[in-house]
Amino acid sequence: MIANSVKNMTKQILRFENIKAGYGKKEILHNISLEIHEGEIVALIGANGAGKSTVLKVAAGLLAPSQGRIFFNSNDITTWNCNTRVKKGIVYFIQGGEVFPSLSVQENLDIGLIGNSSRKDKLDDIYELFPERLSEKGLKLLCPVPIRNNF
Repeated sequence: MIANSVKNMTKQILRFENIKAGYGKKEILHNISLEIHEGEIVALIGANGAGKSTVLKVAAGLLAPSQGRIFFNSNDITTWNCNTRVKKGIVYFIQGGEVFPSLSVQENLDIGLIGNSSRKDKLDDIYELFPERLSEKGLKLLCPVPIRNNF
């Protein structure tokens, strides 16, 4: 009951409508529909192979759905490539690994901001949330972003 009230009062951020997606002939997502609203914290929980990563890859544009529509802030983004989605703030990171092992965490984060100069103020928030972790590890970005210095 409370969840429905929150959804009615907040802006819809992401919506999947009847998404089907998979790898080759293997369909992983079967008519998935979901909504995520502003202020919600969402967890995808399931066994290995259940489709959690596939949902995220479809949202980030790394995997195209074979059916259905994806909306972000009321815009149909189904056909947007991953670079366009990155510029709008939709990214997919996996745990572990590094984007560029020879670069510092700061340099890796700077690369992630290319084309997103309005988001540079977010770095302070990131360092405040994860000061120890960011000094230890880099991030692995799966969507290649053309490197252009637009700062």
